[in-house]
Amino acid sequence: MGFDLPVLEAKVDFIRDLPLYHTQKPYYLAGPLDPENEHLRTNAIFEQKSVVFHDLRGHEGLFTLKKNGFEFMLDSGANVKALNELSEKTVEPYARDSVKLMKRLFNTDKCWCYAYKFRSSADIDRPPGKATGDRGFPDEPATKAHIDHTLDGGFRRIRRHFTKEEQDEFIDDKQSKWRLLIVNTWRPLNGTIADYPLAVCDPATVKVPDDGIATDRVSPEFQGENYYLKYRDNYDWYWLSDHQVNEVLLFISFDSARNMKGSFTPHCSFKVPGASNDCRPRESIETRTVVAIPRDSTIS
Repeated sequence: MGFDLPVLEAKVDFIRDLPLYHTQKPYYLAGPLDPENEHLRTNAIFEQKSVVFHDLRGHEGLFTLKKNGFEFMLDSGANVKALNELSEKTVEPYARDSVKLMKRLFNTDKCWCYAYKFRSSADIDRPPGKATGDRGFPDEPATKAHIDHTLDGGFRRIRRHFTKEEQDEFIDDKQSKWRLLIVNTWRPLNGTIADYPLAVCDPATVKVPDDGIATDRVSPEFQGENYYLKYRDNYDWYWLSDHQVNEVLLFISFDSARNMKGSFTPHCSFKVPGASNDCRPRESIETRTVVAIPRDSTIS
């Protein structure tokens, strides 16, 4: 890469490559289950492996969203001072800011922010099956290495949030002129992150489907499909030390034109070795936005 970046080693959860998955697809059931059925919550089994993370602090421009599928950037467009007070009542303006950012980056007015999620590393009782992700009941950091969507899962996700007319124009029309992306934004809410930062893996070092296992994510309202990563020692992982509130991480989690080749960004959170048990819990917000650009657009 031409730079001698600082590194640290930490533990990450990877899905085990079990013979079971040759005959039984991995799944996770969201929503309530009767106590006697709680053992059916998931059949996905994970293992912890040591991973080397490269620190991009001071070299934030080394990777770009359009060329590499992810980017750490300063974002002065969001109301940073208000982020610590962000709530369900005030999250919509923040989501609109994310849409404005996408419109500027991709030079398109075809953008739809369809989801946001709050997360916290605080020790919170999260009963299995109870919905999490709002400000009052944030989800925990995602410590399992994963890609948000498979190719089919990405189309399924977009279809869920589009009107029938939008589906006809952007998905079902065989002569469609549109290329569809799903772009995530992620940032801390309560100051500099001391523990459980979000890291990304260079998509160019990952081969799917060989390096991942497609997993059904089933809720009462929707069935999505993501990839959990198998462990490989050739992955290149990156993070940003002392991640600030005014620094946003963007990454592409779906690209209809790339057929899963080098553009769907794996990511995960990890516990920083040596971080104090008394450090402030990580709090963060993420958004997910569908972006439509002309089909012949070149973004990498």
